[in-house]
Amino acid sequence: MSTQRRGAWLHHHPDTIKAWIELKKAKHLPKYSGGQPRQLLPVIKEFEDLVTHDSEVTAAFTRMMEEGADKHIPDLKTLLQLLNETIDEAPQCMPDNDPVGIPMYAILKQFVEKPTAYIVFTHPKVNAQIQKIFRVWTRFLVSPASRETLTTNFDGWFGPHGSQLMPNFVQDFACRPSQPYFGFTSWDDFFVRKLNPSARPIVAPADNLVINCACDSSVFRMEKYVKAHDSFWIKGQPYSLYHILDNHDLTSQFVGGTVIQATLSPVDYHRWHSPINGRIIDTKLVEGTFYAPSPTEAGTFPYSKTPADTPQAEFTDIISRSQGFISAFATRALIFIESVDPRVGLVCFVGIGLGEVSTCEITVSKNDRVSKGDEIGMFHFGGSTHCLIFGPDVNLHFVNSLGGDLLADDRLVINSKLAEVVTSEPFGE
Repeated sequence: MSTQRRGAWLHHHPDTIKAWIELKKAKHLPKYSGGQPRQLLPVIKEFEDLVTHDSEVTAAFTRMMEEGADKHIPDLKTLLQLLNETIDEAPQCMPDNDPVGIPMYAILKQFVEKPTAYIVFTHPKVNAQIQKIFRVWTRFLVSPASRETLTTNFDGWFGPHGSQLMPNFVQDFACRPSQPYFGFTSWDDFFVRKLNPSARPIVAPADNLVINCACDSSVFRMEKYVKAHDSFWIKGQPYSLYHILDNHDLTSQFVGGTVIQATLSPVDYHRWHSPINGRIIDTKLVEGTFYAPSPTEAGTFPYSKTPADTPQAEFTDIISRSQGFISAFATRALIFIESVDPRVGLVCFVGIGLGEVSTCEITVSKNDRVSKGDEIGMFHFGGSTHCLIFGPDVNLHFVNSLGGDLLADDRLVINSKLAEVVTSEPFGE
């Protein structure tokens, strides 16, 4: 069985990531390229000052560096130089099965997976500085200069490998292939590309007992009888509703209910569609952490300490293995939708940033009416996962594309059938 599940955000083979790092070093770093040293950008210099001058941060960061340093990134200087060179580059599409679609995480990975990483990446000062770095990178990713990888070249997203990853791109997405960069104005414009009208038909648009998929994604986990509060930091990462929903007043309506979580890969469509017909009751953006791993996953590796029958066992990168934990910690968007059918009731969509810029944009407002398939928001720039949360009185039968029982790692196609509500109670009684 493959050791990599669908939806992971880094290449499953560490040698591919290390080879990519070596290429960046040979191209950009004076020690390896023979070129002139490039001055650190102000935001990277601020990061250096933080991790070398703040005693609390320095102690934790130094320990993490000692745990994770190797010949590829042997010291802080190399790490800072790699980040410095990445902040004004767009993600590349790499060969060998998967793209390095999130370069910052590719650089930080060997440190994020170490035991001290949880302490470092949950520290408020570190988190604030990483957010400042991302703001600078964001300015580049929304600029025309970021289109450098939107080409048909070998490492371009419309090149041979990109075409294999996205075989129906022109048919599925709004683009202009006859124009430079397929008509996209920036990397982010490509990332949040829109669907062509016929690309994802809306299944059962008038059947309110059919719940549709809110994202193109792959199933991470389904869990019933979810608790109001739970120990989301322990092995297994159970869902803790009040933490996920940031103590929202509506949280109590979901206690004892069902959560389904699914992951979006770098090549997936990153807009969110309403899974039901209803009305927006409330929305909320919750600020969170970047790269904070589950403390029970840090320092472990798949198939070594984790049973092979758990969802985490098949993910080779720690952030993908930490999705349950991250649902209560990372930057996320909450959209509460009341179904037109009381047998479905209140549903909450939770968009969760896994890494990189992790920007969540909500495009609906309180009291808006939505129909199945209507856009409700999108992820920008980087890693993402999402949850749908249902109340305790909703009996759901989740189904795959063939009508059978839905399983972990099954592929979800936006606007297609995700579940049906099993009820003997007629509508209106």
